[in-house]
Amino acid sequence: MHYQNAESISSLTKSSYAAPEPDEGLGPNRPFTNLPPSIETQVEWISATIDYAECNGIQAIEPTPEAEAEWTELCTQIANMTVFTKVESWIFGANVPGKKPSVLFYLGGLSNYRGVLDDVTANGYRGFELKSEAPVAA
Repeated sequence: MHYQNAESISSLTKSSYAAPEPDEGLGPNRPFTNLPPSIETQVEWISATIDYAECNGIQAIEPTPEAEAEWTELCTQIANMTVFTKVESWIFGANVPGKKPSVLFYLGGLSNYRGVLDDVTANGYRGFELKSEAPVAA
């Protein structure tokens, strides 16, 4: 089966080290909240990141494998503090036969999620590899 050994690994954004792609809001391990504020948060951060990249000659921004693993672990730790992990549920992929249960949301709240995005940005996009033709100081 396709999902037998699969794990959900993600970063703060939908792009991942294993499959970089154009970013968009709401992918694995995004805030478990009302959708419009979550989408707004993602769009604002992605837009600011694109602006930063354009102003600094950055051609690609990709999360590091270490940052993906740390984010996935944080999401799992937070989920384990909730009742969600006490039962089999679609929220962890139990509705897909053979799929290993995995955390699919950040359950720490939108305000905390925004704080994480702000911290990552303030620290030179910590956890992301910034690629350009010339070395870039973050």
